Amino acid sequence: MNDLPEKRNAQISRRRMLYGLVCMAGVAGGLLPASAYGDDTMRQYHCNRCGHVYDPKAGDSTSGIKPGTKFDDLPADWACPVCGAGKKDFKRL
Repeated sequence: MNDLPEKRNAQISRRRMLYGLVCMAGVAGGLLPASAYGDDTMRQYHCNRCGHVYDPKAGDSTSGIKPGTKFDDLPADWACPVCGAGKKDFKRL
């Protein structure tokens, strides 16, 4: 009986798995910037003090920040709505 189709499918599966691992290692290892894999303009930011996450898609209604406002476009005096930490206390996720 001919095993060729089964061998070919196994080769394709191994290649796909290897490609996935290489891609994950590239992002995790810092070989490629995350922006290389999609839109980087709407990234979330995490407050190092209290854990609050600023989501640009949602904005910050308590401070009058409209949805769609990127973190870099927030006013310099913007503060975390939970603990009052400044922008310098946030880290990009």
